[in-house]
Amino acid sequence: MKALQIALLAFTAIQLATPVPLSPSTSTSLSSQNSEKTTPKNEPTSLPGKGLAQHPFLYTGEWDTRKPVQTIFLVRGGKVVWTYSIPIKNEKGDLNEFDDIHLLSNGHVLFARKTGAGEVSPDKKLVWNYDAPKETEVHSAQPVGKDKVLFMQNGTPAKLILMNKRSGKVELEHVLPTARPDDPKSVHGQFRHVRMNQSWNLPGRAPEHGQGRRV
Repeated sequence: MKALQIALLAFTAIQLATPVPLSPSTSTSLSSQNSEKTTPKNEPTSLPGKGLAQHPFLYTGEWDTRKPVQTIFLVRGGKVVWTYSIPIKNEKGDLNEFDDIHLLSNGHVLFARKTGAGEVSPDKKLVWNYDAPKETEVHSAQPVGKDKVLFMQNGTPAKLILMNKRSGKVELEHVLPTARPDDPKSVHGQFRHVRMNQSWNLPGRAPEHGQGRRV
């Protein structure tokens, strides 16, 4: 097997200022004063395309704490035709969040959920499941062929794992260096979007490093 190459790319955090509440009279006054400034002069009356009907797509929002469940949506013809939900917390009380999702050729959906990874059929049966060990997280999962899955297990240490879903056998396990390998608090911010390409090179993102690098 060729040497594995990991590209670790920086994430940029964006802080949003908290708006200051305004009284109704102040808000109305400011609105009337700034209406010309806030409305673009060349704003189109309609947007191109067909909205949700433009393309079929698979979608999930990450860490939606407003709801007791986390949901994947399949959209076709501008309508939601299928959903799959998991509780926001698992049976151990750990937070679930969908991260990586893939629609497979057989109609199944492969996903990472922070507390592990899984594969669900169109009739919503969980046909494969992996529970992340204590103090580890899985935010990245990629199908490799029909029977294998590549996932990144954040932890101390962080491990890249290639597993055969049918047999449960680990066919590849590679420890990856992190900025703070002995700090359990660093686990959540370690890796996202690890991918295997056709050359068996494995680009991935490690937001905790703060800068791009290769190992």
